[in-house]
Formats: sequence, C-alpha cells, structure tokens
Amino acid sequence: MLDDLTKEIKAQLYERVKSPLFGAFAFSWVAWNYRALLALVSDLEFADKMAFIDKAYPTAWELSLHGALGPLISALLFLWLYPYPARFMYSYWAKQQKELKKVQQSIEDETPLTQEEANALRKAGFAQAKEYQSQLKELSATNKELEERMKLLQEENGRLATERDQFGEAAKKAQEQAAPGLASVLAQHPPSVSKDAAVIFPNGDIRSKGKVISIDSLSDEQRFQLTQEIGNGAEIQRVMLALVVLDGEGDFDSIAGVAGLGKIETRHGLEVLRSEELVSASANSVKWFLTSSGRSLAVRLGLREAALKVTDGGVVGG
Repeated sequence: MLDDLTKEIKAQLYERVKSPLFGAFAFSWVAWNYRALLALVSDLEFADKMAFIDKAYPTAWELSLHGALGPLISALLFLWLYPYPARFMYSYWAKQQKELKKVQQSIEDETPLTQEEANALRKAGFAQAKEYQSQLKELSATNKELEERMKLLQEENGRLATERDQFGEAAKKAQEQAAPGLASVLAQHPPSVSKDAAVIFPNGDIRSKGKVISIDSLSDEQRFQLTQEIGNGAEIQRVMLALVVLDGEGDFDSIAGVAGLGKIETRHGLEVLRSEELVSASANSVKWFLTSSGRSLAVRLGLREAALKVTDGGVVGG
C-alpha cells in the first residue's frame, strides 16, 4: 500500500512539473526570491538566516509579492509573450536551414567528380549494360524458339486439315458408290414386320404389342437375386419389370397395364419399391420414376433384356 501511495505521489508531481505554468512559476519564484534561497544554503547560523529573511520581507505585502503574486504575474507574462518571439525565431531558423541546404546542394552539383568516383560510376554503367545485353540475348533466343514452335504447329495444323479434307472426300465418294447398291438391295428385300413383332417407338424403346410382361422370362438366378433385392411378391417384381420396359418412367395406368395388375396390386408394388428407394413419384403420385439405385439394379441384373421377352397370353407365372 505504501508503494502504491509513493507511486501516486510521484505521478502527481510529474504531472505538476510537466505543466508549462508550473515550470514558469517555479522559474519566476526562484528569480524573485534568489537572495532568500542563497541565505538558506549559506553557512550562516540559523538565527542569522531567519533575521536575513525577516529583513528581506519586512511586511506581509513584501512577503505576498515575492512569495506568490510577483512570480505568478511573471509566469503568466512569460507564457503569453514568449510564444511570439519564439515563433518568429523558429521560422527564421527554419528558413535559414532551408537556404543552407540549397547552397550545399548547389555546391555539390557543381563540384566535379573525383577520378575514383568517375571510375566507379563508369564501371557500374558497364556492368549494367553487360547485364542488359545478356538479358536481351536470352529473350531473343526464347523468342526464336517460340517462333520455331509456332511454325511447326502451323505446319502440323495444315497437315491435319489436309488429311481431314481427304478423309471427307473419300467418305463422300464411298457413300455415293454404295448408295445405288443399297437401294437395289432394299428394293429386292423390303423389311417386313409381323403383327406380333416388336414395335420400335421413336424413343428407341422396344415394347411388345398387345402383350404383358411375365416374370417367368427371368432366369432362376435373376429371380433369386431380384427376390433378395425387393422381396418375393410377384406384384412387386412385375411393377419393377414394367418400369424397366417403360424406360424407367411412366404414369400409374401405363405401369399397371404393362405389369398386367390391378390398381391395388400396382399401388402396393410401387409403394414397396418406393420404401426401398428404388422408385420415386411426382408430387401428385401420377407419374413414377426409377431412381438411380433402381436403374443400377436393373442394369446389374439384366432385367431389361428379360422383361422384353413376352408371352402370347396374359400374365403368366409369378
């Protein structure tokens, strides 16, 4: 606690001493009372010192004037009047320093270089010129190499363009030569389509005309694997095969028709497949789609090829 008090006192004293008014007042007080201070520090007896001080300040007015009023007025006058001459002198001094620097610079500019300085400067110039020439030579070599590469690429591009044109002309000639023979063959042997043949739809899907799918077309291994994946329900497997035949998407009625099932069985099969995340439906459950997992399963088990094998009657097997 004593240390804190000491630090606080020191801080307060430092703030007072740092104040311009306090410093000016202290200086003025010493000037007004220098004789009393000299008496106090002299070798006189204490009684003689007190007698001298009483003689120096015989009245209360003298004591007040020298002790407080005089030093305070002097300090205030110093603080108010001193900045004006100080500002003038600082401005004058700064201008003179500026002029001195100008004179010094002009003298240095006019002073010729010594032989050693000239040699050093010439040597530095030669070194820079040599380095510049070296860099210029490297850039020139790089530029030449790039030009050669560009020329080779242009030649290669021209060669490839010529070959492309030649291949195009050869293909065109071959097509023109084969066209009469192909037309003759088609005229002699036109393609025929029976009523039970598969119908090729515009989207490339091959579906049976007037037929429904049958899980009997699956091999034993395919049926076993399909049962392991989606269960043993015949309606579930038929719905899965129907979606495969429909290219992975179709409305409810189309799925039911291809699967050869009623609405209840079709709905049950779709819901089971959806729970297995193999199919998904639109917002109103009108259109159904095979998910990526369902498509992967169909490809892995070869369901499309098996589903397109149809029977002559209704739904068979299961």
